[in-house]
Amino acid sequence: MGNVLPGIITIELVSASLTINTEMFVKMDPYVTVVYNTVSQPNKKTVKTKVHKSGGQTPQWNEKFEFLVESMDDNIIFTVFDKDMFFDDLVGNVFMRVGALVSKSINADGNDAPTTLDLF
Repeated sequence: MGNVLPGIITIELVSASLTINTEMFVKMDPYVTVVYNTVSQPNKKTVKTKVHKSGGQTPQWNEKFEFLVESMDDNIIFTVFDKDMFFDDLVGNVFMRVGALVSKSINADGNDAPTTLDLF
């Protein structure tokens, strides 16, 4: 088990540059779900951004979410979907441990830095 560090992590989902387009004739309506899993409690918290209507491959959300961190081994799953009338299309997702996300989002001066995540 990793370092236990109770506290709050704030995740701000600003925008995306999506390489996948699930639509043929119209622009995608993307949104993101964020699933926070703790070591002791899978699926502890799930949040969702607003749908960016006609956001296409460059949606913007500018939304912040807070999660209670129990351990640096907690993990977060970011999934982008395209909102459709009947079934939403999966665009991509990424799984990260909190410790890796925190390490990636701190610059050399020890301050917060914007972080880009690649979807798979």
